[in-house]
Amino acid sequence: MNRFKFILFSFLIFPFIFSCNNLSETKEKVQTEAQKIESELYSQIMGAHDSAMNKLDEIMEMKMVLNEELERMGNGLDAVHEERKKAIREIINELEGADDGMMEWMRNYARKPADSLGHIEIMERLKDSYTRVGVVKVNIDSAIFKAKQLLE
Repeated sequence: MNRFKFILFSFLIFPFIFSCNNLSETKEKVQTEAQKIESELYSQIMGAHDSAMNKLDEIMEMKMVLNEELERMGNGLDAVHEERKKAIREIINELEGADDGMMEWMRNYARKPADSLGHIEIMERLKDSYTRVGVVKVNIDSAIFKAKQLLE
């Protein structure tokens, strides 16, 4: 009788053991897929960051050119010069704001989300960072475009 119980028990427990293994493998696959998605979004964030960073030198150049133009204009009081000076100062402020926005984003960016966070929380943080760096990039592009237009 004991042998029968052992065989019956073996037949019942054997599939359970394999199903637990499959469950473990499935869990690992899900975790790997989640990490892959997180990694892809992180790469997109860094791509946008790198693109924006590459334009910071252009911002500095534009500010220098615009400041030189302001100095050349001197203290002339005619309305045309005053209007141009005002436009130049506005663009310089916009360029500085775009540069400051990039610096602020970098200070506030959490490079690696805490290990204690789950996938959903990590994705929310990454999506927020992606949105913010996208805004920074748009601000940089816009400021550079306006500066170039003014200098034409």
